[in-house]
Amino acid sequence: MPPGTATNHTDTTIARGVNYDYRVRATGIGGASPWSATATVRAPGDTLRVTGITLGAKAAGSKVTVSGDVAVADSGGVAVANATVAVRWTLPGGTTRTATAVTSSAGRAAFKVSGGRGTYVLTVTGVSKTGYVFDAGASVLTRSITR
Repeated sequence: MPPGTATNHTDTTIARGVNYDYRVRATGIGGASPWSATATVRAPGDTLRVTGITLGAKAAGSKVTVSGDVAVADSGGVAVANATVAVRWTLPGGTTRTATAVTSSAGRAAFKVSGGRGTYVLTVTGVSKTGYVFDAGASVLTRSITR
């Protein structure tokens, strides 16, 4: 590319989740400008996705206890331990409760809620872990059960 015409640069040598420092300068007919200040950026990490939600319920009279199990894996399908999973429960009647849990070594986060009979909905609202990016579009985000 002729001097002075590039407006961007794509670094194809980066590793996921690593910080990089960049400086730029212009070069033209009059020579090179001074270097810019350093800009530090972090390359996106591996992706996290919810690969499944399993719900179970036990009823005792009019009381129902619902358990939810959320499975989290990376882009290669490997279970991810120590990821924080945030969920919202919607209970019969429309009331909501939020909760968070950390995934086990098997990549599973466990949740539990109790209430009356009816439909319970578990919705994953986020998954986070340092060095990773949550891919909601490739995830299972909601599951419901009626008891």
